Amino acid sequence: MLNIYLSYRQEDKPLLVKRIYEVLAHEFGANSVVKDVFYTRDLLKQASPNPFGEVQWAINRCEVVLVIIGRQWFTDSQGHSLLTNPKDLIAQELGFAFTRKGLPIIPILIDGAKAPSEAQLGTTFRLLALKNAAIVRDGAEFDRDMMHLIDQLNKLVSGQISGVRSLSEPENDEELASMIVRRNTNRYVAVGIAFGFFILILALLILQNAPQ
Repeated sequence: MLNIYLSYRQEDKPLLVKRIYEVLAHEFGANSVVKDVFYTRDLLKQASPNPFGEVQWAINRCEVVLVIIGRQWFTDSQGHSLLTNPKDLIAQELGFAFTRKGLPIIPILIDGAKAPSEAQLGTTFRLLALKNAAIVRDGAEFDRDMMHLIDQLNKLVSGQISGVRSLSEPENDEELASMIVRRNTNRYVAVGIAFGFFILILALLILQNAPQ
């Protein structure tokens, strides 16, 4: 049994989110997958006097948080950043989730969304940019993507995936700095290889066009 907290925006492909929830609920049990803590859709049910308290309770009992990120996740219709708003529901969820040491927080990319960058997330949520993101596509790829996600979740909870710090919060600032250095080093190596290849092509062109 795996307790999962599903974080998402209502504006981001709600039907796809519902499908993701239904597959996870079928696999792990409906009582083990929590979503819609903030979003009360039952009009006959009285609104909670402390909805964020319910969010905290749900996140405290979960073993993994899945953050579903679509194209509407970062900005509103006017282009304003949503995560910088202290009243933003997702910002509140993530802010509390990151207080739980070692809690796996996994981004799930949908609707062609790109993995968040540290610049987009800001200092408060920059750790999310260092985590391995899963991809769930609508259409023919959906079942295959969900099978892969479920397989990774099972491996994570059973301990078969070990030493994968990107699936959980780094233990200290030194480890975070090391992650950033490794990521930047890989970028520099890629740029260096591309530049070297460009110089080689340029040299061959010069030699080819040189007078005989």
